[in-house]
Amino acid sequence: MYPVLFKFGSITVLSFDVVVIISFLTTYFFSIFNAKKKGINIDEILNISIIIIFSTIIGSRLLYIIAHHNEFKGNFLGIFNMIKYKGSMGLGGIILTAINIFIYCKIKKISFFKITDIIMPYFILGAAIFRLGCFLNGCCFGKPTNLPWGIMFSQNSPAGIIFPSIKIHPTQLYYIILYLIIFLFLLYIERK
Repeated sequence: MYPVLFKFGSITVLSFDVVVIISFLTTYFFSIFNAKKKGINIDEILNISIIIIFSTIIGSRLLYIIAHHNEFKGNFLGIFNMIKYKGSMGLGGIILTAINIFIYCKIKKISFFKITDIIMPYFILGAAIFRLGCFLNGCCFGKPTNLPWGIMFSQNSPAGIIFPSIKIHPTQLYYIILYLIIFLFLLYIERK
């Protein structure tokens, strides 16, 4: 919808990038607050946040490369070119993040489940915010639809390039609703 948030001279600020930063900071600060409430050292949350950043980027990229390996035939260095070969598969990031947090907890002798209980509700909230970035960018889109809430994306977005002037399912908004329901459910069971 609005891939470019604003331009300042030769600098272009993308809405997706801003939303990703807001998503991470939301998850981080709410997790810090929750950790203090539950008596966990906030340094552990900082360390795990760093693990989350790198694991998400590397895991998502690895799964994308595996799923789209044909794009990189004869162009091994294209694997590292995230500008030309955009795209990610968030599931890879989630899997690698979970593995790395588990390993970190084992090394530090802290409860993996206690840490995930602290982080998970806000991770889901961060994921909802992240999907807002996908919506603004016009990526992670659905298929054409005649339903009244179908959306036509701008022609300079990934969705608009593939489906120009065609209404499509706003799957990003579906994800946001789903994640917010999960977030509220996690907050509810946390109180129990």
